[in-house]
Amino acid sequence: MSNKFFSYSFQIHRTRKTIVIFLAFVIILVGGFYLFYKSRQHMESIDRLSYNVVLGMNEFEDHNCDKVYRMSYKSSTCGTVCITTSKSNKDYLNGIKANLEESGFTVNKVESKQINKNNWNYLSTKKANPIISYYSIDYGDKLYSIEIINQSNYLSKSKTKECNNSFNKMIQSIQLK
Repeated sequence: MSNKFFSYSFQIHRTRKTIVIFLAFVIILVGGFYLFYKSRQHMESIDRLSYNVVLGMNEFEDHNCDKVYRMSYKSSTCGTVCITTSKSNKDYLNGIKANLEESGFTVNKVESKQINKNNWNYLSTKKANPIISYYSIDYGDKLYSIEIINQSNYLSKSKTKECNNSFNKMIQSIQLK
């Protein structure tokens, strides 16, 4: 009996079984984390526009937008993202700029920004809380516009940094097909 517990072959058999169980556990753990991560970040699309829904983006209903999300981080609201499609309009951001200036906002000039090999027109307010940004592009016969209201300036610096990272991840994931 004592020979069985101190036998070299028995120890190898027991070690091999422990390693197999450990590897199976690690594979299940990694697979579960991967599935959780994929369920939290997925591609959403509206017509020919697709983008990642990043962690913290919660969809709600607004009749002025095709898709609208509330961006949050650790139970604090960072702001909102409103995505709309309409018929082509080359002068869209200039009209938005005029409306913002009429409402008392100080507005930067309309610039061009390249996002995933497409040139988007970009407009934002300055010296304002919250900061409102607009992205638009005429693609095909449609106008795709994204309005971001960033309210994270009211939060702590660490939360503001995380909120800005979430907004940037979402914007950098935009693709047109």
